[in-house]
Amino acid sequence: MKVVIVGAGTLGLQIARELAAENRDVVVLER
Repeated sequence: MKVVIVGAGTLGLQIARELAAENRDVVVLER
């Protein structure tokens, strides 16, 4: 499952870290 997070704020990076720990493909798009 691929997860896309738009806007890498502090909250976005925290979510990305948690999802990466669950072995998910995380894509962070900076604006």
